[in-house]
Amino acid sequence: MLTTKKYRTIVTKCSIILLFLCLSTYKVSAQNVKTEIKDPLYNSWSVNIAPLSLIDFAPRFRIGVEYTHQKNWAISTDIGVGGEAILTETEASPSWFVPLKEGEDYHLYEIRPEFKRILLDRPFHFIYGSIELFYIYMSDVLKNNTYYARNGKEIEYQSAMLTKQKWGAHFKLGIKFKLSKRFVLDLYTGLGFANRTFDYTDVKTKNIMGSNPFSYHTFSYKDEGNTRILHLALGFKLDYVFKYLKDKKSLGDS
Repeated sequence: MLTTKKYRTIVTKCSIILLFLCLSTYKVSAQNVKTEIKDPLYNSWSVNIAPLSLIDFAPRFRIGVEYTHQKNWAISTDIGVGGEAILTETEASPSWFVPLKEGEDYHLYEIRPEFKRILLDRPFHFIYGSIELFYIYMSDVLKNNTYYARNGKEIEYQSAMLTKQKWGAHFKLGIKFKLSKRFVLDLYTGLGFANRTFDYTDVKTKNIMGSNPFSYHTFSYKDEGNTRILHLALGFKLDYVFKYLKDKKSLGDS
Protein backbone atom coordinates (compact mmCIF):
# COMPACT_ATOMS: atom_id res chain seq x y z
CA MET A 1 0.00 0.00 0.00
CA LEU A 2 1.20 3.48 -0.86
CA THR A 3 1.35 5.36 2.42
CA THR A 4 1.51 9.12 2.92
CA LYS A 5 5.21 8.91 3.79
CA LYS A 6 6.08 6.88 0.67
CA TYR A 7 4.01 9.19 -1.53
CA ARG A 8 5.75 12.30 -0.22
CA THR A 9 9.14 10.64 -0.71
CA ILE A 10 8.30 9.87 -4.35
CA VAL A 11 7.01 13.40 -5.01
CA THR A 12 10.07 14.95 -3.36
CA LYS A 13 12.48 12.88 -5.47
CA CYS A 14 10.56 13.69 -8.64
CA SER A 15 10.59 17.39 -7.74
CA ILE A 16 14.36 17.37 -7.22
CA ILE A 17 14.92 15.68 -10.60
CA LEU A 18 12.59 18.11 -12.39
CA LEU A 19 14.19 21.12 -10.74
CA PHE A 20 17.67 19.87 -11.69
CA LEU A 21 16.58 19.51 -15.31
CA CYS A 22 15.02 22.98 -15.29
CA LEU A 23 18.15 24.54 -13.81
CA SER A 24 20.26 22.81 -16.43
CA THR A 25 18.00 24.26 -19.10
CA TYR A 26 18.38 27.70 -17.53
CA LYS A 27 22.19 27.59 -17.77
CA VAL A 28 21.98 26.88 -21.48
CA SER A 29 19.15 29.30 -22.28
CA ALA A 30 20.61 32.18 -20.25
CA GLN A 31 23.39 32.46 -22.79
CA ASN A 32 20.83 32.98 -25.55
CA VAL A 33 18.75 35.78 -24.01
CA LYS A 34 21.41 38.41 -23.32
CA THR A 35 20.30 40.52 -26.26
CA GLU A 36 16.63 40.51 -25.21
CA ILE A 37 14.86 42.74 -22.71
CA LYS A 38 17.32 43.55 -19.93
CA ASP A 39 14.82 43.30 -17.05
CA PRO A 40 12.42 40.78 -18.61
CA LEU A 41 10.39 39.98 -15.51
CA TYR A 42 9.44 43.50 -14.46
CA ASN A 43 6.33 45.39 -15.47
CA SER A 44 4.81 42.29 -17.00
CA TRP A 45 1.73 40.07 -16.92
CA SER A 46 2.07 36.30 -16.97
CA VAL A 47 0.03 33.13 -16.59
CA ASN A 48 1.37 30.06 -14.80
CA ILE A 49 0.66 26.41 -14.14
CA ALA A 50 1.71 24.26 -11.17
CA PRO A 51 2.42 20.78 -12.64
CA LEU A 52 2.82 18.97 -9.31
CA SER A 53 -0.79 19.74 -8.36
CA LEU A 54 -1.88 17.10 -10.88
CA ILE A 55 -0.18 14.34 -8.87
CA ASP A 56 -1.22 15.53 -5.43
CA PHE A 57 -3.25 13.26 -3.13
CA ALA A 58 -6.14 15.56 -4.05
CA PRO A 59 -5.29 16.23 -7.71
CA ARG A 60 -6.39 19.43 -9.35
CA PHE A 61 -5.59 21.55 -12.40
CA ARG A 62 -4.07 24.77 -11.06
CA ILE A 63 -3.55 27.93 -13.08
CA GLY A 64 -2.72 31.49 -12.05
CA VAL A 65 -2.12 35.00 -13.26
CA GLU A 66 0.59 37.36 -11.99
CA TYR A 67 1.50 41.00 -12.34
CA THR A 68 5.14 41.94 -11.64
CA HIS A 69 5.86 45.61 -10.89
CA GLN A 70 9.10 47.47 -11.47
CA LYS A 71 11.68 45.72 -9.28
CA ASN A 72 9.60 46.04 -6.10
CA TRP A 73 6.72 43.63 -5.82
CA ALA A 74 4.42 41.20 -7.58
CA ILE A 75 0.91 40.00 -6.89
CA SER A 76 -0.77 36.83 -8.13
CA THR A 77 -3.84 34.66 -7.76
CA ASP A 78 -4.00 30.94 -8.47
CA ILE A 79 -7.19 28.91 -8.77
CA GLY A 80 -7.48 25.13 -8.78
CA VAL A 81 -10.27 22.82 -9.92
CA GLY A 82 -10.43 19.06 -9.48
CA GLY A 83 -12.99 16.54 -10.68
CA GLU A 84 -13.58 13.02 -11.91
CA ALA A 85 -11.99 13.81 -15.28
CA ILE A 86 -8.44 14.09 -13.86
CA LEU A 87 -8.53 11.18 -11.43
CA THR A 88 -6.37 8.09 -11.85
CA GLU A 89 -8.44 5.11 -12.91
CA THR A 90 -7.93 1.92 -10.90
CA GLU A 91 -9.42 -1.55 -11.10
CA ALA A 92 -11.85 -0.55 -8.36
CA SER A 93 -12.88 3.00 -9.28
CA PRO A 94 -11.49 6.51 -9.69
CA SER A 95 -9.49 7.61 -6.66
CA TRP A 96 -8.42 10.98 -5.33
CA PHE A 97 -6.50 9.38 -2.48
CA VAL A 98 -4.40 6.51 -3.77
CA PRO A 99 -4.82 4.08 -0.84
CA LEU A 100 -8.58 4.72 -0.69
CA LYS A 101 -9.71 3.79 -4.22
CA GLU A 102 -13.40 4.30 -3.56
CA GLY A 103 -14.45 7.90 -4.15
CA GLU A 104 -17.39 8.32 -6.53
CA ASP A 105 -18.13 12.04 -6.76
CA TYR A 106 -14.86 13.94 -6.33
CA HIS A 107 -14.83 17.74 -6.51
CA LEU A 108 -12.21 20.26 -5.43
CA TYR A 109 -11.92 24.05 -5.59
CA GLU A 110 -9.12 26.27 -4.32
CA ILE A 111 -7.93 29.86 -4.43
CA ARG A 112 -4.44 31.16 -3.56
CA PRO A 113 -3.72 34.91 -3.53
CA GLU A 114 -0.05 35.76 -3.02
CA PHE A 115 1.94 38.95 -2.46
CA LYS A 116 5.63 38.87 -3.40
CA ARG A 117 8.33 41.30 -2.30
CA ILE A 118 11.43 41.27 -4.52
CA LEU A 119 14.52 40.95 -2.32
CA LEU A 120 17.32 40.70 -4.91
CA ASP A 121 17.06 41.39 -8.61
CA ARG A 122 19.35 40.48 -11.48
CA PRO A 123 18.87 40.81 -15.25
CA PHE A 124 17.70 37.23 -15.74
CA HIS A 125 16.40 36.18 -12.31
CA PHE A 126 15.19 37.56 -9.02
CA ILE A 127 14.77 36.29 -5.45
CA TYR A 128 11.57 37.05 -3.60
CA GLY A 129 9.86 36.58 -0.26
CA SER A 130 6.10 36.18 -0.18
CA ILE A 131 2.96 35.61 1.84
CA GLU A 132 0.46 33.20 0.31
CA LEU A 133 -3.07 32.69 1.61
CA PHE A 134 -5.08 29.66 0.56
CA TYR A 135 -8.53 28.12 0.85
CA ILE A 136 -9.40 24.60 -0.38
CA TYR A 137 -12.78 22.87 -0.48
CA MET A 138 -13.04 19.18 -1.38
CA SER A 139 -15.97 16.76 -1.36
CA ASP A 140 -16.49 13.13 -2.30
CA VAL A 141 -18.92 10.26 -1.76
CA LEU A 142 -17.19 7.33 -0.04
CA LYS A 143 -18.37 3.73 0.23
CA ASN A 144 -17.85 0.90 2.72
CA ASN A 145 -15.34 2.39 5.10
CA THR A 146 -15.08 3.77 8.62
CA TYR A 147 -14.40 7.11 10.27
CA TYR A 148 -13.99 8.46 13.79
CA ALA A 149 -16.83 10.80 14.75
CA ARG A 150 -16.37 13.94 16.83
CA ASN A 151 -17.46 12.01 19.93
CA GLY A 152 -14.60 9.53 19.42
CA LYS A 153 -16.73 6.59 18.30
CA GLU A 154 -15.78 4.63 15.21
CA ILE A 155 -18.55 4.58 12.61
CA GLU A 156 -18.75 1.92 9.93
CA TYR A 157 -20.78 3.14 6.98
CA GLN A 158 -22.20 1.92 3.71
CA SER A 159 -21.87 5.36 2.10
CA ALA A 160 -21.13 8.90 3.28
CA MET A 161 -20.41 12.35 1.94
CA LEU A 162 -16.97 13.57 3.01
CA THR A 163 -16.18 17.29 2.88
CA LYS A 164 -12.82 18.84 3.65
CA GLN A 165 -12.09 22.51 4.10
CA LYS A 166 -8.57 23.79 4.58
CA TRP A 167 -7.36 27.35 4.91
CA GLY A 168 -4.11 28.90 6.01
CA ALA A 169 -1.01 30.83 5.02
CA HIS A 170 2.54 30.20 3.83
CA PHE A 171 5.65 32.32 4.25
CA LYS A 172 7.70 31.52 1.17
CA LEU A 173 11.09 32.15 -0.37
CA GLY A 174 11.50 31.72 -4.09
CA ILE A 175 13.59 32.45 -7.14
CA LYS A 176 12.47 33.09 -10.71
CA PHE A 177 14.66 32.23 -13.70
CA LYS A 178 14.13 33.42 -17.26
CA LEU A 179 14.35 30.37 -19.52
CA SER A 180 13.53 32.28 -22.69
CA LYS A 181 11.86 35.54 -23.70
CA ARG A 182 8.44 34.23 -22.70
CA PHE A 183 9.02 31.31 -20.34
CA VAL A 184 10.00 31.64 -16.67
CA LEU A 185 10.72 29.01 -14.02
CA ASP A 186 9.51 29.81 -10.50
CA LEU A 187 11.07 27.70 -7.71
CA TYR A 188 9.81 28.12 -4.16
CA THR A 189 9.73 26.68 -0.67
CA GLY A 190 8.20 27.82 2.57
CA LEU A 191 6.46 26.99 5.81
CA GLY A 192 3.13 28.00 7.25
CA PHE A 193 0.04 26.75 9.03
CA ALA A 194 -3.28 25.25 8.00
CA ASN A 195 -6.64 24.83 9.66
CA ARG A 196 -8.25 21.62 8.41
CA THR A 197 -11.82 20.41 8.92
CA PHE A 198 -13.31 17.05 7.90
CA ASP A 199 -17.08 16.48 8.05
CA TYR A 200 -19.18 13.42 7.27
CA THR A 201 -22.81 13.90 6.21
CA ASP A 202 -25.54 11.78 4.58
CA VAL A 203 -24.09 8.78 6.43
CA LYS A 204 -25.72 5.39 5.85
CA THR A 205 -24.51 3.65 8.98
CA LYS A 206 -23.71 -0.05 9.17
CA ASN A 207 -22.37 -0.22 12.69
CA ILE A 208 -21.35 2.06 15.59
CA MET A 209 -18.36 0.82 17.52
CA GLY A 210 -17.05 2.04 20.85
CA SER A 211 -14.28 4.60 21.12
CA ASN A 212 -10.71 3.44 21.66
CA PRO A 213 -8.26 6.09 22.91
CA PHE A 214 -5.32 3.85 21.94
CA SER A 215 -6.41 3.21 18.37
CA TYR A 216 -4.18 4.35 15.53
CA HIS A 217 -5.21 5.11 11.96
CA THR A 218 -2.97 6.27 9.18
CA PHE A 219 -5.16 8.62 7.16
CA SER A 220 -6.25 12.04 8.38
CA TYR A 221 -9.55 11.98 6.46
CA LYS A 222 -10.85 9.35 8.91
CA ASP A 223 -10.91 11.90 11.76
CA GLU A 224 -14.02 14.05 11.73
CA GLY A 225 -13.40 17.46 13.20
CA ASN A 226 -10.92 20.29 13.16
CA THR A 227 -7.12 20.21 13.38
CA ARG A 228 -4.33 22.78 13.05
CA ILE A 229 -1.10 21.69 11.43
CA LEU A 230 2.21 23.02 10.17
CA HIS A 231 2.17 23.15 6.40
CA LEU A 232 5.10 22.85 3.99
CA ALA A 233 5.21 24.61 0.63
CA LEU A 234 7.62 23.15 -1.92
CA GLY A 235 7.38 23.11 -5.68
CA PHE A 236 7.70 25.01 -8.92
CA LYS A 237 5.60 26.82 -11.48
CA LEU A 238 6.06 27.44 -15.16
CA ASP A 239 5.18 31.01 -16.18
CA TYR A 240 4.37 32.34 -19.62
CA VAL A 241 4.82 36.11 -20.00
CA PHE A 242 2.12 37.30 -22.39
CA LYS A 243 2.53 41.07 -22.00
CA TYR A 244 5.40 43.45 -21.25
CA LEU A 245 4.02 46.84 -20.22
CA LYS A 246 7.32 48.71 -20.30
CA ASP A 247 7.69 48.46 -24.07
CA LYS A 248 4.03 47.89 -24.89
CA LYS A 249 4.86 44.54 -26.42
CA SER A 250 2.27 41.79 -26.13
CA LEU A 251 1.95 38.23 -27.29
CA GLY A 252 0.78 39.35 -30.71
CA ASP A 253 3.89 41.49 -31.23
CA SER A 254 6.34 38.63 -30.78
